[in-house]
Amino acid sequence: TGGNHSNIDGLFRSTIPNADMFFLNPYGIMFGPNARLDVQGSFHASTADYLRLGENGRFDTRNPSDSLLTIAPVTAFGFLTDSPAKITTQSSKLILPSDKTLSLIAGDIHLTSDTPLTADNSLTIPTVESESILAVEHGRVNLVSAASRGEITDKDNVIMQGKGGKITIENTLIEMSGHSGGEVFIRAGQFFLDNSIIRSNTYGNQDGNNINLKLTEVAYLNGLNSEISVFTTSQNNAGGILIEVPYLEITGALINTGSALTGQAGDIEIYADQVSLRERAIIGSGSFYAGQSGDIKFEIKDDLSINGYTPGYHISHGIETYNPKSIIFTISIGAGNSGNIFIDAKNLNMQSGGISTNAHGTGK
Repeated sequence: TGGNHSNIDGLFRSTIPNADMFFLNPYGIMFGPNARLDVQGSFHASTADYLRLGENGRFDTRNPSDSLLTIAPVTAFGFLTDSPAKITTQSSKLILPSDKTLSLIAGDIHLTSDTPLTADNSLTIPTVESESILAVEHGRVNLVSAASRGEITDKDNVIMQGKGGKITIENTLIEMSGHSGGEVFIRAGQFFLDNSIIRSNTYGNQDGNNINLKLTEVAYLNGLNSEISVFTTSQNNAGGILIEVPYLEITGALINTGSALTGQAGDIEIYADQVSLRERAIIGSGSFYAGQSGDIKFEIKDDLSINGYTPGYHISHGIETYNPKSIIFTISIGAGNSGNIFIDAKNLNMQSGGISTNAHGTGK
């Protein structure tokens, strides 16, 4: 690449059946509004300095002639500086075939669009319009931001050595739904979700997978249209949501699992030092038919704060309520049981907030 960043604003195509593609540029990658993927396998874009191949092989992205190539698979993305180059998407639609993996592994990662994302929350599964999309039907998305030397390994889990960088997601839909909801791994130091949705819904005959965030500094979820959600509309179970971060602040956004048929909703687990819910922020799990809603578990070393009065009606997944408060809830409105809420915190602070578990049908 001659020391320059890559600007992709057209069709990226590979016709090799089931071939995984690695697009590597240690100087930075930009996907523009016309960027599209037409590949048969998984797609990995990275600003890593090298790829580790098996135990002994290596491909050097800055000096390819120094590489030691083998036929072994890629086992790690390696960074040799404390300021890796970034990956940016601007109104891009990066969509892969089902069951594949889409990875963005770099320094800072910024997914954005100038056009606001819109969602029709009057429906149980909201319809979403967005100019910026990452999508793999019942597949996998890896977003990893590094800010130091070290390696990122990806097998059953995504493990990042060293310091995490910053991931910013604005006006973007990350869609993993399909016959089984796909999985999302997010690894960074700082994470910002603004007017954006990450969802993994199960519609068919396999259990769903989890959305997994592991951050070393802070996470901010902002805006009434911002959402991390996992749903099932089948007899199979939904995945869950796991968040590990020192400080989590949710302002008007939603973290939600649910069941609209007989499958069980997933659990929500949050491990943090401090958590703050503000301005109608919601963490909830619901059952709308015969499935059971999930449990919600907090392990907080210091403060869990639930506050922020903002008058007005709130519509979420087809339920309209006059809900001016931030709230943590589980609910059943059918034959399924409502889930449990477990809170282990040093301090619990509530002002214009609530914690609720209810059953409005024949469930408990």
